[in-house]
Amino acid sequence: MSPLSITRTLPADATTAALRADVVQGLTRTPKQLPPKWFYDARGSELFEEITTLPEYYPTRAEREILRARAARIAAATGARTLIELGSGSSDKTRHLIGALPELHTYVPVDVSESALTAAGEALLAEYPGLTVHALVADFQRGIPLPAVPGPRLLAFLGGTIGNLLP
Repeated sequence: MSPLSITRTLPADATTAALRADVVQGLTRTPKQLPPKWFYDARGSELFEEITTLPEYYPTRAEREILRARAARIAAATGARTLIELGSGSSDKTRHLIGALPELHTYVPVDVSESALTAAGEALLAEYPGLTVHALVADFQRGIPLPAVPGPRLLAFLGGTIGNLLP
C-alpha cells in the first residue's frame, strides 16, 4: 500500500446534487445565503491559505503558538498512533502535533478539497517519510469511514472550520 491514499466518500454526482440543493435553498431565503463549505474548491482553499497569512487574521497565529507550546503535552496525554483531522486544509499547523507524537503511524486528514489533501499529503510524506497518510475527501457532517488502525487515536478540529458549520 502506498504511504498516501485518498478516498472519496461520496459519489462524484453527490457533490453536484448537494451544491444544487444548497443553492436553491439558500437563494430562496431572506436574506440569501450559501453554506461556506462551498467556498473551498481548489481556488477557494488557496485563497483561504493566503488569508491566514495576513496580519489581520490572528486565529492561525494564535493556534500555532498554542500548538507549539502544548503539542508535547497533548502527545504525552494521548499516546496517539493515529491523528485524525477534520477540515485539515494544508495541514500546516498539524505538523506541530505530528512532530510531537513519537508513536504516530497514520494521519487521516478529512477535507472537501481533494487538491488540498493531495498537496498536504505529499508535503507531509516528504517531511515524515515513516508516516502513512490516508486522506478522506468527505463532508464530515455526514459521517466518515475511518481506516481500521491499531492503538489510540487523536481527533483534531483546528482552524476556522467550526465557523463553516450551520446551527
